[in-house]
Formats: sequence, structure tokens, C-alpha cells
Amino acid sequence: MAEAQAVYAPEIVAQESLLVLEHELVFARLVHRDFENEVAKYGDVVNTRKPTNLTASKWAGQATTLGAASDEITVQRPTATNVAVTLDKHVYTSFMEEDKPAAVSIKSLRDEFIMPSLVPIADYIDEACICEMITATATDGTVYAGHDYANNHITRVNSLSSTVAAEDVIALRQSLNTAKCPAEPRFLVCSTEHEAQFLADTLFVQADQSGSTEALTNARLGRKFGFDCYFDQQIPNDATTTTKAQSLAFHRGCLALVMRPLRQVPAGMGAVSVVQAYNNLAIRIVSAYNLRGMGVDIKFDCLFGVRLLDANLGRKLVG
Repeated sequence: MAEAQAVYAPEIVAQESLLVLEHELVFARLVHRDFENEVAKYGDVVNTRKPTNLTASKWAGQATTLGAASDEITVQRPTATNVAVTLDKHVYTSFMEEDKPAAVSIKSLRDEFIMPSLVPIADYIDEACICEMITATATDGTVYAGHDYANNHITRVNSLSSTVAAEDVIALRQSLNTAKCPAEPRFLVCSTEHEAQFLADTLFVQADQSGSTEALTNARLGRKFGFDCYFDQQIPNDATTTTKAQSLAFHRGCLALVMRPLRQVPAGMGAVSVVQAYNNLAIRIVSAYNLRGMGVDIKFDCLFGVRLLDANLGRKLVG
């Protein structure tokens, strides 16, 4: 790392780190992300807005008497529910690059320390988003008909057979359609077990039936039945059964991920820091020489919070 610092400007390292972080995220890239590019600290509360739906009314036509009530349309006043997202998750990775190894060996900047540092951070953020969607309650406390959990958790849809298949994705689509969930953008994020079962379904792997050769060429599910499909290794088994796998279908507005750039380390504190933010992601890199260890201490860290916005826009498939 000492050699890398001498060759690469800290800003370039931070920019490359952001690109790696965005690439490694799966679930977190699909949810609602919105923040202003301002410095924050652990425990801060960020207020975002959850819009409400308007109601369509039928025009009754003008009345015979001028000035009658039927001459006027009903003017609605759209409001937005304030949603407080607490920045209560400060995740980091840290390591030391010793002087001697750094002096005799220079590897790829990305492979040597950016990937090993950012992959576990991305996994942590994905897992936090997944756990929030599975276990949290919606912000407005509304209880929707058909939910099988108290306190408005997202609805569970059981697999129609012993292994998940195309018919289960169709059932998820029907459930979201019935709930009047917007058609776009919708995502289906599968557990690794469910992904393997979907890939065994001919509707997903035969190009003439699926309309795409994507599953054949790179083992990814692509777009199926109105969902952009992914898999995420962080999705756990269903908590109520412990042995059954689960996958999550949702609209982007179901969950909010809020990230804020951390502050720069003040000058004269014996450390160098760089903060970069892009596409509603933010990362800080702090480095300082460790005299006792004869090397450079490096830390990558992110500050974020997650919050379920609307449980009606999410479903979990269990089977």
C-alpha cells in the first residue's frame, strides 16, 4: 500500500473504490436511494418522503344551475409522509500494509486491497437491506389484507410445489398487481437455492420460450414475467421454517437506503482521508503511518441507514 500511495493519488483510489462498491452491491442497487451530498455523523436522522396516491374522479358534467357544486372539480391536496431514516450503520474494513512486503511486491491496485476491502462492505450493506425488508414494519403502520405477519411485514407467498418455478414468479406478479403495485421498476432477487431451481426450469433457460439467451450465456435469470431477476448470496432461509429458502420480489419504492459521506479527518491529526460520493453511494478512505507496526494503516468506511417504506410493494417467496 505504501507503494500504491506513492503511485496513485488518493482521489483515484477512492473513485476506483466507489466503482468496485457499486459493482459488488446487488440488493442495495435496486432499492430507493436518495440523499443530499452533505457531511453527516453516526446517529443522524435523514428525512425522506414517501408520496401518497391521488384518486381519480369521474366528471359528472355541468349542472343546469350556474354555480352549482357539480360545476367544480374536486381538487386534491397531495401530501407526502415524512420518513425518518436513522444513520445507525457504520461499517468498515481495515488492514495494515507493512513496509517490507510493499517494497518488494506491487500487485494490481484493485486486486491487492480494493476488492478484499470493498466486497465485505458490499455484503454487509446488502444483508442490512435484506433483513430490513424481511423483518421491519412499514412506516405508516397500515395493515394490508392478506398479510400473514403482524405489524405489516411484507406478504409471504408460498411456492406452489416442492421447488420454485415459473408459476411461482407469476403468482408473485399477480399478488403485486392485486395490491396495485406500480409495474416499473420491479425486481426479483433470488437466494442461491432458488436461483438453481429457476435455472432448471425450461421457461428460464430455453431461448425460444424465455425470449432471451441471457440465462444460457451467463447463468443469470435476466428479465422474466415483468421482473428484473438477480440472485444474492446474502438472502437467508425463511426464519419461520429455518430450512426453506426464500426470495424477494419488490418495487423500488419498497425500501430506502440512505448513505451519507463521512467527514474528512481534520488536518494535523496525523492521517490522510479522502471522501468520494457518486450515484448516491459514498465511501471514505483514511490512511496513517503506524510507527510501531512499520506500515500504513488503511481504513475503508461507509455510513448508512435503511428503512422499509411500503410493505405493500414487497413480497417474499418461500419454498
